[in-house]
Amino acid sequence: MSDTTSAARRYLEAALPFGQWAAVSRLLGRNHSYIEQYIKRGKPKWLGEADRNKLVEIYGLDPAQLLPPPRSTDLGPAIDRYRASLNVGHKPWVNAKVQREFMGDTRKAELLCAWELLSPDKRAALWGVAMALAQESRLSAVGEDSDPMAA
Repeated sequence: MSDTTSAARRYLEAALPFGQWAAVSRLLGRNHSYIEQYIKRGKPKWLGEADRNKLVEIYGLDPAQLLPPPRSTDLGPAIDRYRASLNVGHKPWVNAKVQREFMGDTRKAELLCAWELLSPDKRAALWGVAMALAQESRLSAVGEDSDPMAA
């Protein structure tokens, strides 16, 4: 477990008396062992927002102590791994190809590198989500009763 994960679990363990974990779990509308599993086994990895809010409201806990860490949007390490896998240092044409293809748009180049790191099944799933969102966007822009192909 990461330091942030362990700190949140230790904080909750210290704040909630051991004998009350089952009652707290039921108070959250969860199975009786929910809090114990979160603290001792790390399942779930993080408490949901509604659960955190209830705990803060009822027990006066510090909400900042229970928050999951912010998600990293830094693709740098993924791009570095991708470049290393291609051995880009010895194949400068890869950089030139990516730069030529995206005309200096580094965001698109980073997305291409991240896409290449995904397994085929994850690419297919992500592509399906993207197409569904695009279709939904088209429908809401055109109107639900309209023909989406006319847009």
